[in-house]
Amino acid sequence: MSVGSRLGPWVGSAALLAIAFVGCTLLEPLDGFSEPPDALDGALEATSADSSATDAAAPTDGGADVLTPIDAGPFCARVDASFCEDFDDPIEASRWSLSTVQKAAHGIDDAAFTSAPLSLFARTNTLVTGESAASYRRVDFPSRMSSVTYAFDLRVDTRAQSEFLVAAAGLVDPAGVTYSASIVLGDTSDMVEEAREGVMPSMYADHVLGMRVPDGRWTRVSVSMTKRNQGGFDLLVTLDGQPVASTPLGLWAGITGGTPYITIGSAYIAGPSAPWAIRIDSLTVDMK
Repeated sequence: MSVGSRLGPWVGSAALLAIAFVGCTLLEPLDGFSEPPDALDGALEATSADSSATDAAAPTDGGADVLTPIDAGPFCARVDASFCEDFDDPIEASRWSLSTVQKAAHGIDDAAFTSAPLSLFARTNTLVTGESAASYRRVDFPSRMSSVTYAFDLRVDTRAQSEFLVAAAGLVDPAGVTYSASIVLGDTSDMVEEAREGVMPSMYADHVLGMRVPDGRWTRVSVSMTKRNQGGFDLLVTLDGQPVASTPLGLWAGITGGTPYITIGSAYIAGPSAPWAIRIDSLTVDMK
């Protein structure tokens, strides 16, 4: 357990993002970042704060096998989930609110997917000391819940040495304290970072996964934060259905429930770092 996050200003970015969207509904897009209205033109979206990161296609140095799409058909039409996003409908995708994109690229295109025809991509530039990158999107849910499970298809196309938060979800209690469990990719190992933020001191605990997310192929990632009948929460993480982490969430011990949220993309990354590149598709969030 530690005080202060390895991801540094990510904590402040999340707080500012939440403040910026007070009063917004889930259906209100952030001007300049929502999907274009004309779905007949391919429903493609790409944003970049740097001209060196404007190419919306997936990296090609992984070979043809890496780029082979998996056409599983319309995903959200055939699953039962509290919230579903397969990034195939520009209007549905406008439920998300986006951060400012800096030293990164973030968007939706058809270069690869697990549910045709589109998926989300997030990439960062090469960063030098003193630079940072961020580009992510978030949805806040209105109803109070006590358990959250999120799952998505993840493909790591380029892995760098810096730690890279690709998804976070959790509960915000009535006092504004956020309890979260985030998937963090690293150079040699991947982990879930458990966090309690919004009350001083912010606290974090790392739970290293029993195996690393494979590079260059789609993997189904599931993260479950479940409230026990006798109190407290348990974490369960699976990769393609195989358990890779199972442990109590010690920092969640003081919460009974809250309003859920989810964030995906590339959160805060500090230089120096080589580029990262990931894809996400077929996301579900289950809440109760």
